[in-house]
Amino acid sequence: VDANGQVNIEELIASVNNALCGCDGACPTRTPTSDRSPSTPTPTPTSTAAATPSVPDVAGSWREDDYHLVGSDCLDEFTQQLAAELSGEVCDYQISQTESTLVAADCDGVRFSGTVDVDGAAHLEASQNEVDDGCRMTLNADIIVDLSHSPSDAFLTGVIEFSGACGPLFDCTLSFETRWTRL
Repeated sequence: VDANGQVNIEELIASVNNALCGCDGACPTRTPTSDRSPSTPTPTPTSTAAATPSVPDVAGSWREDDYHLVGSDCLDEFTQQLAAELSGEVCDYQISQTESTLVAADCDGVRFSGTVDVDGAAHLEASQNEVDDGCRMTLNADIIVDLSHSPSDAFLTGVIEFSGACGPLFDCTLSFETRWTRL
């Protein structure tokens, strides 16, 4: 420690050398030899791994309502009919959870599968088929919702594929914003 009460780097090195070699002389310098056996590596200290954050418990009953159409490239008549059917619609979901894996059943019995992350963001997907007078419609639904709080805004995208005798209908996509509330 010098007159200012602090230890600088040079003083620290000198103190270590004095402790190793004595105060009255310099440490001898080792000369490398070629017949030296390899030294055993000193293990590098490892930091303690931070605890992995766990996903929140989002299992239980949730209600989806307040459907707002935000985009569609479907035929106008089809879009308007679907938007009218969903206006005022309320659908309750039952969600089960195993760690980050979710399974949700909606009010029509459609089963969604998906995941939830450590922030509570859930991503659910389902696919269902319907045939009517030779027209086959496949709906691939994708829901993204933050289940870490309630109520929460959700984003629902439906990709609809038509095949068979569907007349003027063509593959298209509809997007809705909805509200999810924990019951």
